[in-house]
Amino acid sequence: MLDCYAGGVKVKKFLALVLLTGLFSLASAQSMGYFGVYTGFPTFLGLQYTLGPTRFGVGIPDYAGLVGVSGSVDYVIGRASLTPASATGTLEGYYGVGTNLALLSPGDLYLDLHILGGLSFHPPMTGVSFFGELQFGPAFIAGSGGVATGFLPGYNARIGVNFH
Repeated sequence: MLDCYAGGVKVKKFLALVLLTGLFSLASAQSMGYFGVYTGFPTFLGLQYTLGPTRFGVGIPDYAGLVGVSGSVDYVIGRASLTPASATGTLEGYYGVGTNLALLSPGDLYLDLHILGGLSFHPPMTGVSFFGELQFGPAFIAGSGGVATGFLPGYNARIGVNFH
């Protein structure tokens, strides 16, 4: 069994290895989609890969001092350009649904189902886009170590950059 504890060197090395592996996997697959990096709450470092309307993410969350590894799957239902294409770029809005699952040390589980909405800015001819996103929905925490078990409102926020 994996010997892990909050703030420990083993947890940090394991999570760094997971993120680096994900980064190289996503970089090699970018010809079919695109990848990005983000920060926010509760995930302070994350990687994502988008293929069509579906986005897959992995990250390092921090829920009230409980650090672990998280995964997410989101589906973008709609997109709309909010500004006409111009020399300064295009602003786009999007919305969708998704889920987040986090395994936290010392043995807690977080799961949410959410709706999401965001803005994405695409500078012209750069191959990158910058985004900000909010997610809201019901969440469930199963606590065996640091938190109590129960349902609560779930909310998440992300800001980041996508590499097309």
